[in-house]
Amino acid sequence: MYILNGGITSNVIRSQITKEMLLSMSDVESALFLALAHAFNETNALTRMLYWAANAPTRNDAEEHGRFSMMLLLIQILAGKLYEFWGIFQKQFFKTKLSYDLEPLLSGEPADALLKLKRYFNKSPNSVKIIRNKFAFHYSPQEVSASLPGVDDQLELYTDDQNVPNNLFYFAEVILAHEIASALGQTDPHKALEGLVEELFDLSLCFSQTSDGLMDQILERQKKKLPQREAEVVQFDSLMHFKDVFLPWFTYTTGAHEPATGSA
Repeated sequence: MYILNGGITSNVIRSQITKEMLLSMSDVESALFLALAHAFNETNALTRMLYWAANAPTRNDAEEHGRFSMMLLLIQILAGKLYEFWGIFQKQFFKTKLSYDLEPLLSGEPADALLKLKRYFNKSPNSVKIIRNKFAFHYSPQEVSASLPGVDDQLELYTDDQNVPNNLFYFAEVILAHEIASALGQTDPHKALEGLVEELFDLSLCFSQTSDGLMDQILERQKKKLPQREAEVVQFDSLMHFKDVFLPWFTYTTGAHEPATGSA
């Protein structure tokens, strides 16, 4: 990961949720609340990483191939996590009947986002489900190798005698990308993946908005029962801009395995 610029000042609000507040929730409420918070953090991190990888600037074919490979990996992981995120809604929100109480309280962006999620995941098949079930969390060598006869791309690899982390067996990602495109009913893997990036960004935003709305409603119910602790402002004096951060494949790695110096 590298950064173009820095020095931007920004603030966040730090507050606390007490253990008493969590214990005052019903079992189904606390299970949903904690699951949403964890899934939110994971998809937020993965969406950032995918954005930084997909938008990494490239100066030659090698860097473009590295960008494509990093993007392909993160697409698979994020798609898998988004599918599991929807599983939380199915098991902890709809099946428990919490949706009867909480969904009518949603309005604006959270309500619109939940409707979009319902429409997407009620559609079968959808890209997230296909990628999760066929590619995200396991390897299918026979299926991937079966795509080889239809691959016309140059099958390239990059090796570095000094720095193994810079090795890239790009040919494997090319063949996998063809198999993913085929599974999605498309012929051009590059267009398929670029389209998937936008699709996953939209879904991630919907999950974030819906989760934020539901967690707010759950907390509001608890605030009536327990006293609150005051929030405080945390200021970052030198924060890099989101769009100035990139996640490239090839980096200068000499000394990367040496122990870091200085205090943690």
